[in-house]
Amino acid sequence: MEEMIAGWKARTPLEQEIFNLLHKNKPVTLPVMTAREHASRRAMCLEEAQERRAELQKARALQSYYEARTKRTKKIKSKKFHKILKKVKHKEILKKFEELRKTNPTAALEELKKMEQMRMEVENHMQFNFYYTYYLHTCITAIICILHSNTKGA
Repeated sequence: MEEMIAGWKARTPLEQEIFNLLHKNKPVTLPVMTAREHASRRAMCLEEAQERRAELQKARALQSYYEARTKRTKKIKSKKFHKILKKVKHKEILKKFEELRKTNPTAALEELKKMEQMRMEVENHMQFNFYYTYYLHTCITAIICILHSNTKGA
């Protein structure tokens, strides 16, 4: 067997590279960090590295907390919970629209037109949920009532 291996010659460049790697005495090591990471690591002092590590650790923890919370809320099947959640979203939309109306009335009018157009598209499309259509409709009617009450008082 050894005679066969001794008589074998590498013919292609790939075979030559493999042969050289196998017969070298030093082990092959792959770089763990890229050159850019290595340079940035050398540039940082110890305190900066610790601060950066703490920031990354905090970000990872916050992300895992957020994922766990969303996972728990997705499991909730209570109608009452979803009804309350819908009301909260409805109030947030109204609040954002009211702020937009105070700061930029033309943009608020455009947003109202977009919402009305979306509501019409949803009503025309039969595959959408009835409750989503109702939700959009109530948001738009509430906004229109607010606009009319403000214009009458002015």
